Amino acid sequence: MSRQYPPSDPRYDDLPPEEDDIRISRRAVIIGAAGVAGMAATAIVAILLRDGDDDGGDGAAIVTPTPDSTPIPTTTLPPTDTPEPPTPTPTGTPEPTPTQEPSPTPEPSPSPTPEPTASATPTEPAPTATATVAPTATRPQPTPTPPPEPGWTELTPQGEPPAARRDHSLVADRTGERIYLFGGRAGSQPLQDLWVFDIPANRWILAEPTGNPPPARFGHNAVFDDQQQFVVIFGGQAGSTFFNDVWIYDPVRNAWTELDPGDGDGTPLNRYGAGGALQPDGNGFYISHGFTSDGRFDDTWLYDLQSGQWTDVTPDAGQRPSPRCLMRMASDPDRERLLLFGGQSNTAAYLGDFWAFDTATTSWTELEPESGSPSPRNLYSLVRNTESGDLFLFGGASASGMLNDLWSYRVESGEWEGQEFADGVPIPARDSHDAVWLDDAGAMLVFGGRGDAGLLNDLWIFVP
Repeated sequence: MSRQYPPSDPRYDDLPPEEDDIRISRRAVIIGAAGVAGMAATAIVAILLRDGDDDGGDGAAIVTPTPDSTPIPTTTLPPTDTPEPPTPTPTGTPEPTPTQEPSPTPEPSPSPTPEPTASATPTEPAPTATATVAPTATRPQPTPTPPPEPGWTELTPQGEPPAARRDHSLVADRTGERIYLFGGRAGSQPLQDLWVFDIPANRWILAEPTGNPPPARFGHNAVFDDQQQFVVIFGGQAGSTFFNDVWIYDPVRNAWTELDPGDGDGTPLNRYGAGGALQPDGNGFYISHGFTSDGRFDDTWLYDLQSGQWTDVTPDAGQRPSPRCLMRMASDPDRERLLLFGGQSNTAAYLGDFWAFDTATTSWTELEPESGSPSPRNLYSLVRNTESGDLFLFGGASASGMLNDLWSYRVESGEWEGQEFADGVPIPARDSHDAVWLDDAGAMLVFGGRGDAGLLNDLWIFVP
């Protein structure tokens, strides 16, 4: 039988409201110090103020999880022989053969692993995990400190960091306590590891979920479902295999579950490099455009996070962004729209057009700000400041090379503004990275990607 979303479990269905479960101060203060190449770097660890008393002793305290989040184990993710699912036969008219993704460092594609027989039955979650956070994790001292200065600061987390990578996903949970990093690729190797950045502990933790994880992939889409507190991923690519599957990671059960997305014309075709964003009301997520070996797309789909069903919301008529990939999309809930910038088309490696998708009328409109806009690019990051509603666009690949410029889109005025820094911009230029917005800290966090010297695994914070 198909597994409906969200999965039901009597152990969790009768929990009290989530708001009553949170014992964490809603004010996050994160401190770091930037490093300069060739000079010694000093870093102040990230601080998140907590309510209540501290553990005594010499400061080496066990990190206490929030009630709605099971501690993440620290053991290394074991190898998996889980084969990749087959690629369904495309049901739409293929687009023209696409141009190759621009890449300063060409990477060979690995041979695909054997494919299993297709099945609509989802992977069931394994029993609740019992692993605990290592007792050696040291909680940062909750001494009030000044917030970081506006601008960029490199953080120096504790623990072994994730391997350098690009084309991964990064999402933040509702409490602002944890950031989840999944997959990506290192060279030609697709990855399937899941990492947690614990903000209160300023520490990277390698998770070991129960059950079968999603097949290794890169270029997928990910969102955090605030209603059910799940990480949700869609699609992506591994070698010559493209995906259109939907998976959830439940931090309470510490388990992955594959959802049944239906089949045939009722699902989007397999793809990589699509734009993805939460539905403005938070009950679903959109994906739009993207790429496979059959070409690039210009369709738009909505996945209902309650029913587990896809709906094709591609406009029947009117203008729309040309078929493309390698771009981002962000939600503007106050105006019930999605915003999409640039990317790569069949005829242009770097695009600079800007579009809005009205979720009520399912129609696209091209936006033309009068004050200018970011230069044409792809493989950038795009996040939304949840307090002001403004967008922050950082970095990416362009005709002139990799970028480290930062732009804000003011939703009230409808204009782009380039961010200026008195002391320059210390963060290295990059593409294929990802970023999240931290509500409580009022800041943007950026991880990894590809720089001029190769793959990166650094962690930076930007304070407006």
